[in-house]
Amino acid sequence: MTLVVLPAYLPVALIPFIRIKSFIPTWADGIFLFVCLLYIWPALFFPASFDFSLGLELLIAWLSYKGLKAIFPKMKSLLPYWRAGISFALLVLTLFNTYAVFTRQVPRAVGLAADPNLLSHSLVVLAAILLIFFKSHGLYLQLLLIFLNILLAGSRAAILGFFCLLALYFLSKLGLNRRTLIWLLTALVVVLGLSLSPGRLGWLRFVISHDSANLLKATEYPENRLWQQTGISVLEQRQDPNLPYKLYTLGKQSPESYMRLQQAVLLEPLQTYTLSAWIRPINSSKPGLLGWGEVEGETFQVMAKLESGELQADVQGPGELLSMGQVSKGSGYEVWISFRYEGRRALIWNLGAAPDLQAGQTEIAEFGALQLVKGDQALPYQAGGLDAGFGTLAARTQYWRAAWQGFLAKPWVGWGQNFSHYYEQYSLNHSLYNDKPSHSHNLYLQVLFERGMPGLISILLLAFIAFRYEQPLWPLWFSLLLMNGFDYTLFYTGTMYSLAVLLAFKHARVQLDLGTS
Repeated sequence: MTLVVLPAYLPVALIPFIRIKSFIPTWADGIFLFVCLLYIWPALFFPASFDFSLGLELLIAWLSYKGLKAIFPKMKSLLPYWRAGISFALLVLTLFNTYAVFTRQVPRAVGLAADPNLLSHSLVVLAAILLIFFKSHGLYLQLLLIFLNILLAGSRAAILGFFCLLALYFLSKLGLNRRTLIWLLTALVVVLGLSLSPGRLGWLRFVISHDSANLLKATEYPENRLWQQTGISVLEQRQDPNLPYKLYTLGKQSPESYMRLQQAVLLEPLQTYTLSAWIRPINSSKPGLLGWGEVEGETFQVMAKLESGELQADVQGPGELLSMGQVSKGSGYEVWISFRYEGRRALIWNLGAAPDLQAGQTEIAEFGALQLVKGDQALPYQAGGLDAGFGTLAARTQYWRAAWQGFLAKPWVGWGQNFSHYYEQYSLNHSLYNDKPSHSHNLYLQVLFERGMPGLISILLLAFIAFRYEQPLWPLWFSLLLMNGFDYTLFYTGTMYSLAVLLAFKHARVQLDLGTS
């Protein structure tokens, strides 16, 4: 994306060389400056936990827009090179992302190195640039590349935003009025929202099964975001032709005994469960399975450990061990233990694979077929599924409730930029997945939580500027506001500076025809 948004950074260095009259203040400038100040004002109350730089970044984005608007008419001869740069960047990005997805190395993809959602949201803005300013058949190839990157990145919000942008653009060509467009768009959002599968997990490859008895999710993808690598590295993944499941080697990054690859599951009161896995010790490791959780001051822990080829098991807290067993399978062992949880309340339980349960050691071990099922019998292994809509229904609704709860507690000054700490310490709602989110995955609720009502007013003023002074771009703003109902990326640098380029092009009245060079 750096190649794509690079033109937006240049005006900052060129400002001294631009005619000063380009920066004569307007009403829009005054409103935008007020928005910047209003957006960062809670920092006065939270100087230690607040990033002052965001207000500066907003101001720089606005100055970049002003600078680009002044210099673009003077550099028309260079614009074809900009077009070629975008085309090349999109092509390279698509190739790398496609390779990464189909080789199951998504985190190593060039475009996904930081955050797939941020990439996808930036690409939606770039799509708007192409839609509004480029004319010819070459446009459709560019849009196809952008859409492929959004699919590979797996941002559900960006997929919705992209389709809404396309729908608004092409429907507007039919001469429909805005009210009709809004109703049609709402129907489109409902249809897509009900049909598209999980957000950033990616929907080309990661939807495995919707009805697995296995309570653990994404068990064939240990580097998936559902899994917390607590002092653990996934060193290798392989497929043994003699075993019907994927095997992966785990290594400890820290010598503590409890280091593990874990996932949060829900244990219901007075229920029996059976935990099973395939395990192969390597060198002198003593690998095993470890589950831990705390509710109402009580700790419930289950540990199963392979030592010298023999399975040992232990249950501590409100529960009991019912049975256990093991059998040799290939070069390792299939192990299982049945236990009963006797707590009075449901328990969010962190369950994972530990490569070496010895303190002071950093040995490695191989695991596969991790499974937790209800009942006192080990069942044949089933890959843990992913439910459609997982990202919103199972996790994000909990984040939204927590942000709203925080806003009601401090409606005027907010809590500052410490949502993760608040969620962990004060929230009455806990997600089973990714239990310490960095933000609430909703722009409006996050702003209310961080900055109180003045923060929301600043967002509304931004929308006012867009609809009052930039009416031709209202489809883009609508798409961005829709996407940020599921995430918090409007003020991401890639989105802001891509938007600055778009606004500047519009005011410079630059029209490029991709059919001619």
